[in-house]
Amino acid sequence: MSKLPLFAAKQRGVQRHQRMLLMFVIMSTCIPLQLLAGVGLDRSRFVYTVGTKNAQFRLVNYNAYPVIVSLWIDSGDINATPESTTAPLIVSPPIVQLKAKEVTTAKLIDAGIAERLPDDRESLLWLNVLEQPPLEKQTMTEQAMTEQVMAIAMQVQYKVFVRPTSIKPSSDDALRQVSFRLLTRQQAAPILQLHNPTAYHLNLKQLQLLGGCRQKVVINDVLKPFAEKAISLDASVQASCVETVEYRVINDEGKTIGMNASVNIGTAVISDQGG
Repeated sequence: MSKLPLFAAKQRGVQRHQRMLLMFVIMSTCIPLQLLAGVGLDRSRFVYTVGTKNAQFRLVNYNAYPVIVSLWIDSGDINATPESTTAPLIVSPPIVQLKAKEVTTAKLIDAGIAERLPDDRESLLWLNVLEQPPLEKQTMTEQAMTEQVMAIAMQVQYKVFVRPTSIKPSSDDALRQVSFRLLTRQQAAPILQLHNPTAYHLNLKQLQLLGGCRQKVVINDVLKPFAEKAISLDASVQASCVETVEYRVINDEGKTIGMNASVNIGTAVISDQGG
């Protein structure tokens, strides 16, 4: 759901040791950014169907103080700003002022999808939500250090899947069409090759090889449409003892779904490919 935290580097007056402390807390606890952010949305991801005039969503400020929220879409450039982004979706309004515990709405608006994105597959964009605490929260004394750290500006990104109406099959059917191939290599650990033959992005969360030998692979990756991905396995995994793979994917509603598939065996060396 989130791609990269951007803390108070975009704000004046916030000191470097405070940013580093918050980054350490997040990395050491492995807590999703949405749970740490004071401003939340009514969903964990977006599916924007091409042709929709606008798609409304809700924002809520869980903080006990007001915040200013900046909203914009980018195409995957982590350096994109509201001024520099060229994504064919825009957010209205781009800036929202929220009182403590206040709820409001915003919407996604088509700004040229048909001319700038392919019509034979999904495209992945990112909705940026940057919450900025009021100035008085940034200038608190060290006696309230804990509260001050948590008041640092935070940017969270949400996936926006732009979906043409022409692609088939349904997204639920696409989850079942990913294929797996175990590739053995001489004097090297085997590789599990994943192939997505569909026009949809597949958000993988976990893989587990089943059979005489087992291995669990915890991932959080998006397999692009018509793309392949290679995952290195333990050297102890042998082709003869792998029967099936159990994999977990995230659907349009943000729910984790468990699937099973057979594993084909091959002998080749591959590399990651993009679709």
